[in-house]
Amino acid sequence: WMVFVSEIALIKNSALIIKNKKTSIKEGVNAGMAHFWPVVGVNLIGKTFACFLVVFVGLPLFFIGPESSMAISILYFILFIIFLPIALIINFIIKYASAYIVVKGKSFISAIESAWDLFIKNWLASLEMAFIILFVQFVVSVLVLLLIMALSIPYTFLAYLLAASLGAVTSSTSIFVMITAIGMLLATVIVIVAGSVITAFSVSAWTDVFLSLDSKKGVFSKLVRLFHK
Repeated sequence: WMVFVSEIALIKNSALIIKNKKTSIKEGVNAGMAHFWPVVGVNLIGKTFACFLVVFVGLPLFFIGPESSMAISILYFILFIIFLPIALIINFIIKYASAYIVVKGKSFISAIESAWDLFIKNWLASLEMAFIILFVQFVVSVLVLLLIMALSIPYTFLAYLLAASLGAVTSSTSIFVMITAIGMLLATVIVIVAGSVITAFSVSAWTDVFLSLDSKKGVFSKLVRLFHK
């Protein structure tokens, strides 16, 4: 409940902020509660279909003997090529349908139909934006990982010093374990905060993309603009 309400609130408030309108957390939460079931339904249908697709794609691999390693590799590659675009399309439909429900107030069926039409008309731009957002997420994730690794070196050194200095009072091993546990807790907090920021950025970015694509003016793919030149 909290995940979906928060996501809907982000979509609603992001759309209002992009349109230079004032909003509040309360307004976002109210939108999350009002559109909860339609958005859940869109996500549930999309994820369920994706899961059945994974089973369907992976099922033929079980009927090939272990001695046919080359056949398994070729079949896996072909099935992956088939599965990847379908999975991306499902992901786009979920995002656009959720935006239509929250921002435009459309019904469940109408939102899915509109999301499909929007994707068909802007599939290349959608794909480009997906790679851009994914690249930003990857860069932030790597930076967070490097930050944790950089902080862990002096932290571990200080933990050893503190454990050694207090070793006469109590067990140095127990002190080191306690300090290490605190460090792991801090690292977990950093990961959670970074993950929250990445998620908020992703939802806001896709809302911006949706508003641009759904506008009368529309958005042309960078590749299309390049070839038109």
